[in-house]
Amino acid sequence: MLTRTRLTILALTAAALLIPAVGQAAPLSVSCGPGANLQNKIDSAPSGSTILVSGTCQGNFNVTGKSLTLKGNPSATLDGDFTGRTLAVSAAGKTVRLERLTVTHGTAVSGGGIRTYAGNLVLDRVKVTGNEAYAATPLTPTYGGGIRSDSGNVSLINSSVSGNIAKSAAGPGSYGGGIYMEAGNLSITASTVSGNLAAATSGSGYARAWGGGVYTDGNLLTLRRSTVNGNRAEALALTDDAYVSGGGVFAGVKLVASASTVSRNTLSATTGWAAPYAAEAYGGGVGATTMRMTNSTVALNKVSVTSPAVGGIARGYGGGIHVNDAPSSLVSSTVAKNSVAASGATTAAWSGGLNADSDLTVRATILANNVATSGPDCGGDPVSAGHNLVVNMNGCGLAKKGTDQVGKAAGLGALRSNGGPTQTMALALSSPARNAIANAACPVKQDERGVRRPQGARCDIGAYERKAG
Repeated sequence: MLTRTRLTILALTAAALLIPAVGQAAPLSVSCGPGANLQNKIDSAPSGSTILVSGTCQGNFNVTGKSLTLKGNPSATLDGDFTGRTLAVSAAGKTVRLERLTVTHGTAVSGGGIRTYAGNLVLDRVKVTGNEAYAATPLTPTYGGGIRSDSGNVSLINSSVSGNIAKSAAGPGSYGGGIYMEAGNLSITASTVSGNLAAATSGSGYARAWGGGVYTDGNLLTLRRSTVNGNRAEALALTDDAYVSGGGVFAGVKLVASASTVSRNTLSATTGWAAPYAAEAYGGGVGATTMRMTNSTVALNKVSVTSPAVGGIARGYGGGIHVNDAPSSLVSSTVAKNSVAASGATTAAWSGGLNADSDLTVRATILANNVATSGPDCGGDPVSAGHNLVVNMNGCGLAKKGTDQVGKAAGLGALRSNGGPTQTMALALSSPARNAIANAACPVKQDERGVRRPQGARCDIGAYERKAG
């Protein structure tokens, strides 16, 4: 039973939690509706302020020259009403935080939902959805249907970027259906990038679409415990070349991925003219310059290239992953059920699972059940670091080590929820990937779901560790 004294203490403690710390301004509040003006509140707020937002705020908002937190109370929506970009940030050397918000219905040539011209951006429990970067003017590219960042760093935590579009209807290219990074670091943690589209159509000249989900030319892209799923990059050139890369992710610099899944993304390139023009596609799931991927699943991604049946050229590479060059690695991961298909007079459908050269090392990884005319599971000349399971070595220059297994059915289940934050592919009891790595040689201590490795005396190959029992 609570005494009067204890009740008094609890009441005082609760009240104290509502009092700002010394030197910290009290939160400001705005309830969006008739007569409310969120932009005035943003403009008048001192740098470092927190604005508590409730309701649906329609408009095109700007944060300039200050640090600021916009926080849903308990949640709120910033709605651009398709009259312009929903939120613009220009705050060099500052950080703008969005918490518990939905950012939607923004439209612009670049950064339909959010554009950061300068400064850092943090999204915590935020949904960026239903925004568009669109251009109908000839020779005008589009960048970042959901988010574009020109400089500074961007961090997503427990957030989602979904159903956004970057589309160039009469121009050369679209980049980043969900997110476009010009510079800086992009960190995606415990978040989802899904159902975004980068599309380019050109009646005269080439068409290019890169990064259906994410495009970055910044310093570093980091994926942690995140999902990139069901994004598309599509290019149609009626009289010239059509290029696409990175159905899920295109990283022009370095990608570091851990405990993440890249799945069900698609690349499509079509040219209407014959040689010397071509339809080319690279990396249905991931297209990267350099990559370090650990404890991750790349599955069910597709590449499709089409050119005229007479004289046409169609080339597709890396249904799951395409890595250009520079030191890269693929460790304790599963690359499965990805595909490359090509249609035309002269075709190349290479490397259904992994396409890489000798700068990429593969360790404790499953390459299985991928589809391509040449190198269905593996193409190019990656280097084995041991304990891999490769089902089909046709067209793959991987020099087999004594601890590698080839030509055996992998015993993989469907891509589904098996516990943990991302979907994975479970191992059958009879899979040769089970108990294949001595404890001392286990590359990592947990699987993609966070399950301890090993479960028995030895570790499993791939991103999934089957529990003992």
